[in-house]
Amino acid sequence: LVRAAQTIQLDAGGRGALIGRAFEMISMYPIFGVGPAQYGRALTRVGTTGPDNGVVHNVLIMIGAEFGIVVGIVATLWLLLVGVRSMGLGVHSVALFLVLTPYLLTESMHYVYPAGVAMFGLWLASLEFHSSQAALR
Repeated sequence: LVRAAQTIQLDAGGRGALIGRAFEMISMYPIFGVGPAQYGRALTRVGTTGPDNGVVHNVLIMIGAEFGIVVGIVATLWLLLVGVRSMGLGVHSVALFLVLTPYLLTESMHYVYPAGVAMFGLWLASLEFHSSQAALR
């Protein structure tokens, strides 16, 4: 993981460095992670400071850093399962999935700010609605 953190070269506004720091945290706390909402504090404890200390801008990596590798893998599999399920529900469900997935992998609003949490909930509800509509057909 540390080697992966060191080789991240894609950097959009410093996000590559943020992801690299997250991989360092995962390698330091692989089993249980740093704990829910403790990522920024953990970075401060190891001497890393910066304006984005509490944000990774990738929900799956953030889950891995805060809850450990196993939970990070489960979250990744869950997202893949949602995507596979959306493919069986029609074009609207696939479109909904494809619209938000890049956002989950490049932004932090959906787990940092209440409006983002609400938007994420609406996205999941929309997928569920299309699932129930497909079942009625």
